[in-house]
Amino acid sequence: MNVAVSDIAVVIATDGVWRFLTPEKVGSIVMMHMLNYLAEAAANEIVKVAAQRWTKWGVKMDDITVVVIYLGRE
Repeated sequence: MNVAVSDIAVVIATDGVWRFLTPEKVGSIVMMHMLNYLAEAAANEIVKVAAQRWTKWGVKMDDITVVVIYLGRE
């Protein structure tokens, strides 16, 4: 894991998220909620999108756990 001075959030997620969502997709969801620092809303959205992808593929869903922590504004 690399952290740069410009990093504004940390996302900790189980493999149930990363199996169907790219880091770029997760980052875009986090950024959508950044304006109002809605970390819980960002985490909920990531869970929702991951669950939709699991359902779409018709496989037994793995656990989907996400923690989003905003570090501050750039």
